[in-house]
Amino acid sequence: SADPEVFTNRSHVKIQLGDVHGARHDAETALSYNPQHAEAYVNRGWAKLLQEDAQGAATDLSEALRYNPSLTAAYILRAEAHIKTHQLAAALDDLSQAILMGEDNAKTYFARGKTRLSLGDLSEAIHDYSAAIRLAPQDPIVYANRGWAKFLLEDAQGALDDLARAIELSPNYEYAYAARGRVEPGPARGGPAAP
Repeated sequence: SADPEVFTNRSHVKIQLGDVHGARHDAETALSYNPQHAEAYVNRGWAKLLQEDAQGAATDLSEALRYNPSLTAAYILRAEAHIKTHQLAAALDDLSQAILMGEDNAKTYFARGKTRLSLGDLSEAIHDYSAAIRLAPQDPIVYANRGWAKFLLEDAQGALDDLARAIELSPNYEYAYAARGRVEPGPARGGPAAP
């Protein structure tokens, strides 16, 4: 009998190498040998997500968590699937769970901040963007997003400071210039969508 671990490991490597179809096939093979293999569900869910099947990805990632609720990668990937299917509250829950489980890195805080911004929870979005900045102080995208959230909270000076920092870090970052143009005093204008 074949070892499902071999197919699971190979599917992970194939995803890393960009062979999404091969990765999905290997994950499915692993699941045919062990239908409760949590990591194989994660890999197949990840492959489905990369193939734009967000609902299928969310289903597989939920299965992974049913068999192993300690897989932080499954929470993060499922949050991404929820975002793509506009289930923002579910995405927020998954990102928060991943952070509680120790996935406290800039990317996860940024994703949660962006989700909170989309939900209109501006103060908490700013809090998450600030956490991301503490962990990755050279990322202009985080500064720009925090600046936009500050602008929406009517903190124009705080917004301008963050947008200036984003431009300082990345002088060709068009979004930061566009957002700054919306924040600076002048005729009333709508704002750009957050990147």
